[in-house]
Amino acid sequence: MLETVNRFEELPPVPQSNNIATYAPKINKELRKLNWQEGVKKIVNLIRALSLKPGVYTFFRGKRIEILRASGIDMDGEPGKIVESKKRLIIGTGDKCIELKIIKPEAKREQTGVDFINGYKPQIGESMGEL
Repeated sequence: MLETVNRFEELPPVPQSNNIATYAPKINKELRKLNWQEGVKKIVNLIRALSLKPGVYTFFRGKRIEILRASGIDMDGEPGKIVESKKRLIIGTGDKCIELKIIKPEAKREQTGVDFINGYKPQIGESMGEL
């Protein structure tokens, strides 16, 4: 890779082939809203792709929450429901669960899942995603 970077100016430009090009749709509000029915892999990849801006969001107790970092967890749970809320913020998805690592509640600063637990005291079975 270093060799390629060092020779960057020498590399000939290659025009894009319109036959294999794909269209990337504009990222709208609906694409950014988290669908807890999706699988863990799709959700985690969406969060990774859209964080920090424009960001993926959901709702908790009627307030919007942006999810900035999450990881998949091999646990079962009901989509959109809190599965664990003592030391980790774990939410069920369409197939497994995700742990919310960094989130940003509406009108607040970024915080860890643990900070969110300490402040909001979410309960197991409580819903994420509903207004």
